[in-house]
Amino acid sequence: MDAMGTQIGDEFDLSKIRYQRIILLFDPDADGIHGRTLLLLFFHKWMKPLLDSGRIFDVQVPCWKLDSEKLDSPKFASTDEQFQELKTRLESEGIDDLKTTRFRGIGRVGEDTLSNFCTNPETRHISLLPSEDAEDAIRFFGQLRSIMHPDG
Repeated sequence: MDAMGTQIGDEFDLSKIRYQRIILLFDPDADGIHGRTLLLLFFHKWMKPLLDSGRIFDVQVPCWKLDSEKLDSPKFASTDEQFQELKTRLESEGIDDLKTTRFRGIGRVGEDTLSNFCTNPETRHISLLPSEDAEDAIRFFGQLRSIMHPDG
């Protein structure tokens, strides 16, 4: 909060923000998904105007790397679906010696890939974290609670 200059809760003041964008980086695995959700819920509860202003982004860390001697450079996928599509496409193009790597954390991605996909403004892949995502998570957790504790 000090770095952003905005305070939180009732004291929050978007006009005092020091940055145009807040870009979050999480591991490309289930722990990263959970961390992203918790931070999104934090912003929703304590800094909702910041979330509503469209200034919070998520970096798309690749989960998969596909490489082959037949490729000029490795190919990357951020989701399991993208991985399957990319693998199918490459195999249909006759690339049958694919070596696949599943990244389990940011530390495993490698410095060049991390720079290219996450930190270099020219090549990184970021997406907006909208307030609606937090509201969807709140509804989902409410449904889970009612299932886990049906009597209230």
